[in-house]
Amino acid sequence: MTWELRTFAHQGFYPTWQNLTPYSSGLRISMVIPGGVQTISFRLADDYIDAYRWAYDHIGSKIYVFDNLASRPVAEGVIFEPTISESGNQVVAQGPWGAYLFNQVYNNTASWITAGQTGAQIEDMLTTECPEISSDMVNVDEPGTNNFPWQPSDNSYPGDLIEYLASLSDVDNAQWYFWLQSRSIIQGQPQAPEAWFKPANEVPGLFMCRRRDMRPGGLTLTPSLRQLANDVRVMWLDATGIQNQTGSAADAASQTRFGLRERWDYDLGKAPATAADQYRDLILAQTKDPQQSASFSLNTRLMDRWGGTWPLWRLIAEFPVKFSVMDLIPDNTLLSYILDNKRTFITLAAEYDYDSNTLRIVPDTEDNRADAMLARYRGLQ
Repeated sequence: MTWELRTFAHQGFYPTWQNLTPYSSGLRISMVIPGGVQTISFRLADDYIDAYRWAYDHIGSKIYVFDNLASRPVAEGVIFEPTISESGNQVVAQGPWGAYLFNQVYNNTASWITAGQTGAQIEDMLTTECPEISSDMVNVDEPGTNNFPWQPSDNSYPGDLIEYLASLSDVDNAQWYFWLQSRSIIQGQPQAPEAWFKPANEVPGLFMCRRRDMRPGGLTLTPSLRQLANDVRVMWLDATGIQNQTGSAADAASQTRFGLRERWDYDLGKAPATAADQYRDLILAQTKDPQQSASFSLNTRLMDRWGGTWPLWRLIAEFPVKFSVMDLIPDNTLLSYILDNKRTFITLAAEYDYDSNTLRIVPDTEDNRADAMLARYRGLQ
């Protein structure tokens, strides 16, 4: 990666660029869903007096990491914490999620009632309280989840509310994700980052690797019986507030292999009986097999679905993406890349270290349908 680390600051009407690449090292970029870029950190070597001046002159300035100026930035953020030391500065920039969605509060309950659905509500919050975000909402889709009469508490930040609204998912209980993505520079002028709100199966992009692409010790795969349950009941409240419990839902194959493992304390809250039964069945489907957690560290290259190779940082630029470890779980769907949350999954978090050329990926390996249903019923009561 031939990279350039630049700051961008307005001096009056005219923007100015400063290329920091010759003076910086230790570049790290971390990404998380929801949000996208979380932090950009690097060391800036300089003598003590210049470091002091630079820190106070540039705190609050925007920072961009480029592969080349013809493409959109790999990452961007706002300098929040330049730490001054005898050897220079350790600079930490917050990505657009932390820098722009936690500045202005949202308490427009009248607008909340008018919008009424998840996607429309997210658009309203971004438009009214997040002026640093692009007004182009073409990639904010609508799950069709009605959130009225639930309303936000007074003086809540859009970031907090968006994270909750995403958890409500849609009528099919599919997981939804929100993130902010950088846009290309136009005539030397940075463009406001763009909001994306999509269901998991519509997350754009796919990268792949094989186990041999992982650095030594870079694969951590942990199937666990800790959360396994193969006989499930759910508690729920009817319209009069009376506590009820569903009948049992069991999986015979799981019980034969692992023995009887009961969980009867799941609490849906206020809901109709049919919803409680559906939630119980989703819980059983999610917990009857060992739950798998995983993380991967790569230090070679990535592949796209056509076999082309890419540097590791490309995943950061395209984040979030679907990611497949091709030979992790061989099966007859090798070329389908379905989101099975075992071999192909969403990159829930990623961190790239430029000096060691290491990409660490934390996949979303859980089936979130049951959690989404629970969030919806609890939130809309």
